[in-house]
Amino acid sequence: MGAAAAAAAEAEKKETEKKEKAAAAEREKKEKENKEKEAAAEREKEKKEKAAAAEREKAKEERA
Repeated sequence: MGAAAAAAAEAEKKETEKKEKAAAAEREKKEKENKEKEAAAEREKEKKEKAAAAEREKAKEERA
């Protein structure tokens, strides 16, 4: 009976490790996706700021 209990405990340990690895991989995937989204949002923000600066410069030149 002791061997069966030890085998069951080992199987449960392996299953737990498998689940923990899967959860860690999922967290890493989500973190990567979030970083990519943040980077894309930052690029879009910079693009809009450049466009706004160009518009201000154009308006300034038209007034001059």
